Amino acid sequence: MKKVASFLILPILISAGMLFSGCDTVKVEETIYLGDVDVQAPINTPPVRTIHRTVVPYDIKISPKFVINNNKNINTSTSSSFYKSLKPGDSLRPFFKENNLDWSFPDMVAGLDVEFPVSKTFFFTGGFHFSNINNQSAIGGAIGLGFGSLSTVSAFRIDAGVLVQKHLYTAQTVVKRIETYSDGTKKEFISIYQDNSTTTNFNPYVTLTYNSAYEFPLNFYISGGYFAQNLLGFVPANYMGDNPFLIPFQNFGVEYIKTDKRNDVSIGFYMISPGIIYRFADNANALVGIKLLKAVSGDTKADEWMLMPSIQIDFTF
Repeated sequence: MKKVASFLILPILISAGMLFSGCDTVKVEETIYLGDVDVQAPINTPPVRTIHRTVVPYDIKISPKFVINNNKNINTSTSSSFYKSLKPGDSLRPFFKENNLDWSFPDMVAGLDVEFPVSKTFFFTGGFHFSNINNQSAIGGAIGLGFGSLSTVSAFRIDAGVLVQKHLYTAQTVVKRIETYSDGTKKEFISIYQDNSTTTNFNPYVTLTYNSAYEFPLNFYISGGYFAQNLLGFVPANYMGDNPFLIPFQNFGVEYIKTDKRNDVSIGFYMISPGIIYRFADNANALVGIKLLKAVSGDTKADEWMLMPSIQIDFTF
């Protein structure tokens, strides 16, 4: 974690001054905001799960996959950002971004999914994927359960589980402190802290999939679902207000009010994924399709549509 030292020293000197000079501070209000945030990580989409007619109970399915992302990034604003707290003519506005969140993606994600059937209708699922962003790896995966059935000409299943994703981030924490004195005057101080690190987050997903299951080599599937992705999932930056031993006025009768407006920065997605299934061997099917995503409001104003081609090979053993 990196901090801007010139901003950190100032609050410490002020607190020390209150101890030794008998400062008549009667109230301290601290409001903590999220400043500008840069995140690098893939969109961790739920895996495509189908039921093939050639599969017999208790066969294990192994599925290498590639997902291509034609979109470069999501640039939006988070709720309760520091920029939104500033008035139009505030001198600090030029130093912060209105769209304070920039989430950039790798061009491609490669992974391997695994499915362990317990019966004809119940499955344990898992998998992992890998991507490279600016020569840094961002590993992720998924684990879940599936329930489904196979009829004469079609199959239907529902899957739910947890998505796991590593994120690279640079995030600012901005602390606004207002000190009120016994004569009614006030002073305002701004402190800025910065983190450069990684975080691993866990998010739920659910999908509903229908696929045709004719004896022909060519079939189709369509899947829909919802998933979310936390981009930070941590408390950005430790600062002196998180440590009661560095806040002398808490123990000397000064009223101290702390308001934390930071959040995990979560974006939700609705997903529709149509595609074709081509059986090219008795134990192998190729799935070629697209993943159409719609970002929905969470902690941000993101509302983008995204189109992500995908290729997957299902081998059963």
